[in-house]
Parts: sequence; C-alpha cells; structure tokens
Amino acid sequence: MRDSAPTLTGNTVRGNSVSVSGSYTTPSGLGGAIYSRSSDPWLERNVISDNVVSGHLNSDARGGAMYVYYGDPVLLNNTFSDNRTENGSGVYQTSEGGGLYIYYASPVLVNTILWNNEPEEIWINAGSSPQVTAITYSDVRGGRTGIVSDNPAAIDWLEGNIDADPLFVDPAAGEYALQAGSPAIDAGAAYFELGGEILLDLSPEDYVGPAPDIGALEFGSIGASPPAGSPGEASRISAGAQPLVVNAFDPATGEVSITFAPACGATDHVAYSGDLSSVASLDWNGATCGLGNDGAATVFVGEGSRFFVVVGHDDAVEGSYGRTSAAAERPEAEALATCDLPQRLADTCD
Repeated sequence: MRDSAPTLTGNTVRGNSVSVSGSYTTPSGLGGAIYSRSSDPWLERNVISDNVVSGHLNSDARGGAMYVYYGDPVLLNNTFSDNRTENGSGVYQTSEGGGLYIYYASPVLVNTILWNNEPEEIWINAGSSPQVTAITYSDVRGGRTGIVSDNPAAIDWLEGNIDADPLFVDPAAGEYALQAGSPAIDAGAAYFELGGEILLDLSPEDYVGPAPDIGALEFGSIGASPPAGSPGEASRISAGAQPLVVNAFDPATGEVSITFAPACGATDHVAYSGDLSSVASLDWNGATCGLGNDGAATVFVGEGSRFFVVVGHDDAVEGSYGRTSAAAERPEAEALATCDLPQRLADTCD
C-alpha cells in the first residue's frame, strides 16, 4: 500500500516470501506480508504469521511481517507470530525486524501479540526524528528489550504490556487461537485514546469476559463463517477457527486462492467484491458464483486494490455478509449476478 489509508480487518496472511538482492535502497518488495509506504492503514483482528523476507548480496531484509515506511498505522488486536527475516547468499546483508520494521513512522499498537518473530519482534529506525511507536496492552516477547531501536526515545512503552507465552492452540498448524489459561485472555484494553484521539472504544458485547483479550482471536468468541450463514444470520463456528484464509494471489490475473469454513446450512457460496476505495461504504461491484461447499476455491476479484467477502446460500436465500467492527450488518449486494439471491436474516443456524 502507498499513499493510502486502508482498513484491513479479520484477515489471515500466512506463508508469503519475499527475496531482495543487489540494492541498499528501499525497494517496494520489503515486508513479508505487508509493505506500508507513506500510509495510515488501520489493521484490526488480523493473524499474520509464517512470512519471510530473505536478503541476498548487497541487500537489506526487513519486516518479516510488516514494513512501515513513514506513516501513522493503527494496529488493534492483531497477532504477529513466527515471521522472520534472514540472510541468504552473498555478503553485505542485513536482517532486521522479524515482526515489524518501522522506518521514520509513528504506529500505535494496542491489544496486539508479537511472539516468536526472528531475529527480533520490532526494529525501529527513527534517527533523531520525533516519530514515536506507542505500545500498550500488548504481549511482546522479550518485553521492551524485544524491541531494537537506534533511538530509545522512539519507544513509548505504555501501561498493560506483558511478556508471556500466549499459549497458541497449534502455531505449527496455523492455529493462533488462545488456549485456556493463556495470559493474554482478559488482559487487553476496551478503551484507549492517544493525543486526544479515541482509537479504541469497545462495548462489553464486543468481547468475552471482564476485558478484551490480547491478540486477534478472542477466546470463547463465536465468529461468522465465512462470514456468512444460510439461511439467516451469520453462521457460527467454534472459537479460534479461521473463517477465511487467503493462500495466494496472482496480480496478473486478479485471481485469489482461498480456503474458508463453509456456512452452516449452505449448499453453495459466492464471493462479492468491491474497490478498496469504497470499503467504508461497502459498495459491491463484482461477484464470483459457484464456489462450492468444500471450503476451497479460486476467486476472481479483479485488478487493483480490492476487498471481498464469501457468502453462503441454500439456492433460495443467502445469509449474512458478516458484521462491521461496530456490530452492524454489512449491506447486501443487489443484482450483481444470477447467483445473487434474496437475503434472509430472520433465522440462525449452528
């Protein structure tokens, strides 16, 4: 992303690799999962894991999960784990920021897990600039010492942070839900403001227990799948399940390979998509019909920056498109394709 302010919510980004070689400059390929340049993205409840940046001759491998190059990102309830940067062939390489690499930027991290990223969780290159990384109610391996910076003043280590194994269910299998007894359960914040700006304001209905959890996946929560149900309200899956996973994207064709948890009661699924510039209003302008019901499909979302959702139907009515972070039903698409069916939200299914 560049010169933009997108919102990324509820995604899993896993298993990507980037290789850089032959330049000490800042190529656009840095960042194993996300490269943010002069942008102010809003990331909420994303799991970003097992991504890698490899540096070869005369190159800098930075930002195994995310590279932030200028800008003011807001990261709420995300999980960054098992990402890394590494040196490959040749000489004169650097390897920095297995989780996050921050270059003259001012991100804010709230209720976020950074665990088992190598060689360190966060690397901050701030120089003498006034940019500051603010971290609160987050679980960072190594605590403040898990963060490397050329300027200690660039770290605003606020209240509520912990350094404790979050006890993921099965990270080797990509399961980053929390086990019972995790120190991240009920350890987050429901409200946070910085510099007079409210960045987080959750109601008790938004989490389970006395306080929100740290990390992307709330322990004991019931989420939408994929997110959609049919017939009726968003179908429900067990806590910690991954409703939608993007496995690969081909920018030449605009095709995305996905796996998803089929909606309860559904006989088929549809992917509705729209331009990322209209994600706030959720204006749908594309559809891929006939995804089937086995939980794996290839979706055509088109060129450029796009967003999409998978919706289940039973050949008569379709279910929910999921809910926004404010718990409001997302609007349905209308007359986009022959597979666009009337929506029914009166019932629920398990």
